[in-house]
Amino acid sequence: MDTILADDLQVGMGVTLFINPNCYPFTLIKIINDKRILVQEDKWTRIDKNTLPDRQVYEYMPNPMGKKYEVSLRKNGKWVPTGWNLNSERYFLFGARRRYDGTQR
Repeated sequence: MDTILADDLQVGMGVTLFINPNCYPFTLIKIINDKRILVQEDKWTRIDKNTLPDRQVYEYMPNPMGKKYEVSLRKNGKWVPTGWNLNSERYFLFGARRRYDGTQR
């Protein structure tokens, strides 16, 4: 995975929090500096009628009341919420909003 630098980011862009096996949609709301950003949780609604876990389709909307996370670029090249374990399988990916419920079987 290539390291994404703050120079590559834009306020308003879609962001996905990956917590294996689930994904949660966010919006980048502030670039604090070259190694810190602020993201906010989006609203999402599942719009497909399919019950299969690999066929999930969602609609996303900004959520002004959504939870905010300050996120920092770590030594391993991953963007992780401040205060979270560096070695965890929880990190942010940029460029798209994605919701996925990997617990549905």
